[in-house]
Amino acid sequence: MLKKIIATCFLSIPILLGGCGEEKSNPSSSPEEKKLVMVTSADWPPFEYFLTSDGHSEIVGLDIDIAKRIGEYLGYEIEVKDMDFASIIPTLQSHRADFSMAGITPTKEREKSISFSEPYYYTNTVMVYRPGADPLNLADYKGVKITVQLGSAPEQYAKVWAEAHPGTEAVSLNRTGDIIQEVLAGRANGAVMEQTTAQAY
Repeated sequence: MLKKIIATCFLSIPILLGGCGEEKSNPSSSPEEKKLVMVTSADWPPFEYFLTSDGHSEIVGLDIDIAKRIGEYLGYEIEVKDMDFASIIPTLQSHRADFSMAGITPTKEREKSISFSEPYYYTNTVMVYRPGADPLNLADYKGVKITVQLGSAPEQYAKVWAEAHPGTEAVSLNRTGDIIQEVLAGRANGAVMEQTTAQAY
C-alpha cells in the first residue's frame, strides 16, 4: 500500500450545476425523454470508477449511486459520461451536460462560471509515495518531482510549492491512475491527491 502524508488542506465534493443558476432547458434531451446527463472523471474510487464484469464495463461508485437516487426522485434517467477531469467545467459551461459529480473543490474562481450544491463530503489532501521511500518534507525538500491531476485543487497547491522550491517540478496528468503510476514506476517522488481515493489506490 502506498504511504501517505496528510497535508493541511481540505476538499469538498459538490454537485456542480451548469450555467451558474440561470434558467435553461435540458441540453441533452427533449422533455419527453426525461434524461439528465452527468459528467464525471471515472478514476476516483470509491466515488466514481469503472467496474468490469463479464467483459462489460460500467461506471459505479458513491457519486453514481447518489446521482441515480436524485434521478429517481425527480423522475429522470441519469446518463453518466466519463471524461478527463479538466474537461468537466468547460463541458458544463457549454451546456453539453446538465450536472457533474466529480469531487470538485468549490473556489471563488470556479463559482464565477458554475453553481455548487452544499458540500456533502470533506476530506484531506495527502501525498502518496513508494513503499519504503523516505517521506517527503515539502517544507524544505529540494530537487524532487511530484505529480498531480490536471485541473484539480492539489494541482494549484503543487504549483505554488514548486515555484517556491527551485529545482523541483510539479507535473500535471489527466488521470489519477497515471499520477499513481508515475510514482510506482519511480519517475516521480510522490503524488498529491485526495486521501480517500489515495487509500483506494
